[in-house]
Amino acid sequence: MAGAIGRVTAAAAAVVNENQVSLINLNFDFTLVKREAPKEFGGLGSMMSLKRKTNAESGAFHRTARKLGALFEGSLPHIEGLMKAYGVRVSEIAQSDKVKTKDTRASELFANQIGPDSTSIWAAVTSGEAAVSVHLLACMLARVFPGPVATSIWVEVVAGQKSQIEEKQKTASFASAYDAASMAAKQEFSRDELAEWDNSARSWVQCGDQVMAKQHQAMMNMLDAAKISVNSETNTYKSVITAWIDALKAMSCLVSGTPQRVQNGAILLGLSAWHLYPDLVLLSSANSEVRQHDPLISNLGVLTIGLEDLSLPHDPVSWSLPLAYMRYYGEPSLITGLAGHSNSRVSIDQFAYIVIGSVISAWESSGFVKDIRLAVNILHRLSDFLKAVWTRRADVISQSPHGYQHLAKTSWLGQILAATDRYEDSGDDVERSTAMKLVSLGRRHPNLLCQQSDHPAPLFGISKFSHALGLMAGSERRVLFLRQLALSIGVDSSRYIIRYKNIVKGEALNEYATIQPFVPGSGHPESFIKRKNIPTGKNIRWLSITGVNRDPCGCKGPCTSSVDTQQKKKPCKCAPKGCSLLCHDWKKVMPSKCSGLYCYSLATRMAEVASYNEQCLPVHQCSFGQEGSKSESEICDFATGNDFDASVSELYIDAVADFHRLASTSKPKTKPQNEQPGERMGYKTMELLLNPIFFNQFKLALWFSGSKATSSLVHSEYMSSALSSEAYVSSLMACASAAEIYKLLPGATISTTIVSQSIRDALWVPTLAGAMKHPFRHQLSKAQTFACIAMLDTGTSNFDPNGLRNVFAISSGNSIYVGGPLLCDPYEIGEQFEVRHIAGNIGRPGLSLLVPPPNPKIRKLAPGTWNQLNYCAFDGKQENSFPQTSIHLSFTAYELPLQTELTDQHIIDRPARFIETLVQVFEGESWIADLDVIAALQSESISRFACGSTLIGPINPSPDCNKTFNEVFGDLHAMVSIDNWEEFLEQSEVSDMVIRAHKNWLARLAFTVTSVQQGRPLMLLPADPCWSCLSRKLTRLDATVEKRPTLIL
Repeated sequence: MAGAIGRVTAAAAAVVNENQVSLINLNFDFTLVKREAPKEFGGLGSMMSLKRKTNAESGAFHRTARKLGALFEGSLPHIEGLMKAYGVRVSEIAQSDKVKTKDTRASELFANQIGPDSTSIWAAVTSGEAAVSVHLLACMLARVFPGPVATSIWVEVVAGQKSQIEEKQKTASFASAYDAASMAAKQEFSRDELAEWDNSARSWVQCGDQVMAKQHQAMMNMLDAAKISVNSETNTYKSVITAWIDALKAMSCLVSGTPQRVQNGAILLGLSAWHLYPDLVLLSSANSEVRQHDPLISNLGVLTIGLEDLSLPHDPVSWSLPLAYMRYYGEPSLITGLAGHSNSRVSIDQFAYIVIGSVISAWESSGFVKDIRLAVNILHRLSDFLKAVWTRRADVISQSPHGYQHLAKTSWLGQILAATDRYEDSGDDVERSTAMKLVSLGRRHPNLLCQQSDHPAPLFGISKFSHALGLMAGSERRVLFLRQLALSIGVDSSRYIIRYKNIVKGEALNEYATIQPFVPGSGHPESFIKRKNIPTGKNIRWLSITGVNRDPCGCKGPCTSSVDTQQKKKPCKCAPKGCSLLCHDWKKVMPSKCSGLYCYSLATRMAEVASYNEQCLPVHQCSFGQEGSKSESEICDFATGNDFDASVSELYIDAVADFHRLASTSKPKTKPQNEQPGERMGYKTMELLLNPIFFNQFKLALWFSGSKATSSLVHSEYMSSALSSEAYVSSLMACASAAEIYKLLPGATISTTIVSQSIRDALWVPTLAGAMKHPFRHQLSKAQTFACIAMLDTGTSNFDPNGLRNVFAISSGNSIYVGGPLLCDPYEIGEQFEVRHIAGNIGRPGLSLLVPPPNPKIRKLAPGTWNQLNYCAFDGKQENSFPQTSIHLSFTAYELPLQTELTDQHIIDRPARFIETLVQVFEGESWIADLDVIAALQSESISRFACGSTLIGPINPSPDCNKTFNEVFGDLHAMVSIDNWEEFLEQSEVSDMVIRAHKNWLARLAFTVTSVQQGRPLMLLPADPCWSCLSRKLTRLDATVEKRPTLIL
C-alpha cells in the first residue's frame, strides 16, 4: 500500500514538474524558434533568394508560421510520410527550368523578388510539422477561393480554433494540459499577415501548376467531371477543419500505399493543390484506370473515384462557406468556390479556346451546329480554306495585301483559326480534352465578347446567303456554287431555277440558269417551263427581255408603235435599257442582230454563254405594280428550243395573243424534303461553300477587316453590310491585342474567371473609330496594356487606363509584369505596349500596381568628396567605369487600395492596390538616386545618335566614318570623362561630359533617367559610335542650343 501511495506521489510530482517546464517555456517568444529543415526540402532552400530565406527563417513569415503551427498543432494528424513526399516535389518544382527567369537583366533589377515564392513553405518547414500542415491548407484554399475570400476564411478559422482551445481548457480535468495551446491562442493574427501567408501559398500553387502542367491539366479535367462537394458542413470553421483533416489523412495513406476511396471533394482538392498524383480508378467511366506514374506515391496507393452528387448545380468540385468576417457589416456572405477549369489559369493559347466557345455559343442558339466538336471542325475547315484562298496565287500580296496577315496568331481571326489548327493537329488526349473543356466554358458564357444579339451569323457572317454571294468572284462563281448546292440538297431542277444579276454597263440585269440539264420526260407538273421542245445535254441561260416599256427605242429596227405624239398614237413601249419584247415585229428584225436588246450587249453576252458550253435563250420578264413596293409581282415566260431568234419570235406571238399567260415565279406549294436555302446556310451547306474557287480573295480580306469603312468596298446587291457589329469585332480585336502582348510574356497565365466579364465593357479597349490603324487588333498604349494584363491576370479587375499612366510594373500571384523600358538599354526604342514577364512576386497580397513617388530624390554631393572630382580629358576609349552600379526595388509605406468593377465596395480586403515603389540606384552599397524610369524616357531632352543621322532625319554617311576619335577630335577638344558618380552629381559647368558606361545597360539607364530628372540634355551613343558624324552633329548643335548634351557612351 505504501508503495502504491509512493508511486502516486511521484506521479503527481512529475505532473507538477511538467507544468513548471511548460510555464517556463511560455516565458520566451516561441515564434523565434527555428528548426532544421528536413533534407527533402533542401532543393527548395537552395533556390531561394537571401531576402526571402531570411524572412522565412527569422522574419515576419517565420513568426506567422510558428504561431499558426502552435495554434493548430493539437488538432492535426501526423503527416511525416506526406511531408517527405511533399518536400521532394516542391524541391523538384523549385529547381525546374520552367520557373527560372532567363532574362539576366530582370535578375539584376528584381534580384530579391525573382523566382518561385516559397517563403511560406520554408517558414513552415523551419517551424515544425504542424506549420507544414497549415501551409498545405493555405494551398487548398488558394486553389478554390480568391485572395480576399481566403483571407476572410483564415480570420474565421483562426477565431474558431481559439474558441475551441478556450472551451477545451474550461471543460478539461487538467486545464494545465492546455497551457501551451492557450498561450498560442493568445497570439495576435493580423489580417495583413494572414493575407501575406495566403499570397505566398497562392503564388506557389501557380508555380507548381506551371511546372507540372500536363498532370495539372489532367487533374483539372478530373475536377470538372467530379460533381462532388468538399463537404456539407454549414459552419465555416467545422467545414474547413473537416476538409483539411480528411485531405491530410487520405493523402498520407496514399503516399504510404494504402488505397483510398473518395468520400468527398476534399481529397481531390488536396492532391490538386499539393501537386501529388496517385493512380486513379474511375467507377463512372466503366471502371477505367488512370495511371499517373508519380514516383512519390506507392504503387498500392490507388484512389477510387465513383461518388457523384447529382443535386449539385456545378460540375466541378465545389465548396460553399458562409463568411462572417468578409465585410465590415452585415449578415454572413455565402461564398461558393469551384475547383476546375472555370477557376483555373490558362496560357494565352488556351484562352483562344475560351474565345472560340463564346463565338460558337450563338451558332448553337441559331441551330447552325449542335456539337462543339463540329463547330471546331468547321472553323478548322475555314482555316484551311482561307489559307488556300490567300496563298494559291503568286500575286496574292499585291491583290490582297492584308489577306495572309489575317491568319497571324495575333490577328482577331488568326488567333481563333490557329487554336483550331492546334486542336486538330494535337495527338495528346489530355491536351484535346482540356481544349474541349475550355471551349465548353466559353460556350456557357456567350456574353464574354458582347451581347449574343450582337453576334453576326455563324462563321463571322459568311453563312448568311447574301454575304456569301457578295464575297464571290462574280456571277459565274455564284451560279456554280448554287448549282452544286441545289444538287447536294436534292432540289428538283424542273421546279427550281437560279436567278441572279449580271452587271452590264453599270446596269444589273436579271439572268436565269438551270440547275442541271433537263432530261426529256422528267419534268414536274409544276415546272417553271410551260413549253415543249426542251433542249437537252446542256444547261440553259436565259437573258431577260422586258415586256412593259416606257421610253423610245434606241434600236434602228422598225418599231411597232409610232413615237409621233401629234398623231395621237400610243408611244413606243420600249425600255430604257434597250429594246423590249413588244417593240418590234421580230419576224422582220433578227433579235440576235438587234443592238438594243440586253442593254445593247446581246451579242457579247451570247458569246460568253456559248463559251461556258451552255445554251443561251430569252426569257420574257415583266413586273406589275409600283416598282419596289410590296404589291409588285413578277412573271416570266421561259423560252425553249435551240435557237435564240426563233424563241424571241415565239415569245412575241404568245405575248401579243395573251400577255397574262406567263408562268409565275412565285414559290411552289410544296417544298423539297431536304434542306432548302434560306437566309442563313446550315452546316452542310457551309462545308460545300468553303471552296477557294468560289471567292474573291480581295473581298474576303476586306470582309474580315470588320470595319464599316471597308464594308462599302465589298458592298453589292447581295450584301447589306460587312461585319457590322462593332462590339463583336472590337472584342475579338481586343483578344488579339492580348495575344500580341502575351507573345512577349512567356510563362504568363490568364484567369479563367475572366468569363464572368464582357470584354466589350473593358475600359482598356479602344473604340474602333480611334483604333483602326490596321484591321487585325487594337493598338494599345502602355496604360491600356497594363489595364489589359490586370483584367486577364485577375479575371475581375477592370481599370480605367487613365488612372494607370504612372504604373511601371504589376505584381500578381507568381508573376511580375514590367514595362519594357526598365529592362532595356535606353538607346533601344521599343513599342509602347511592350511589357516583360518575370516569375516571382513582391510579397504583397492581391494585385499590386507599382508606381513611382512624386519628385524622386537624388543624392546631394557630399562635401568630403572633392578629391574624387578628376574630370580627366576623354581619350576616346570605350570603357565601363561603373561595374558596381546597380538598381533595386524598395517600397515606401504608401498604399492605396483600389475598387474594381466587380468588387463589393464593403469588403474588408481589397484585391488590388497601388504600391509606391522606389527604383533605387546604388554604387556598391551607397545610394545615389530614386528613378521614375517610364516618365524620364518619354522626355524630349533625350536624343539618340546614329551614324549619318541628324535631329531632323538621316543623311548619307560620310566617307570618313571609319576615323578614330583622335583623328577626328585631336588633342584640342573640351570633352571630359565622367568615371564616377561624384563627378556626375557635382553639377559643374563642364558641358562636354562623356559618361563612360560602355555596354553597361543598367548604368546607362541610371544616368539617362537621373540626367532627365536633373534637367540636363543628353545624347545616347551606340556601342560603336561614328566619331566623324558625332563631330558634325555637335557642331550643328552649337548653333542651335545653349548647352551641349551630356554624352552617355
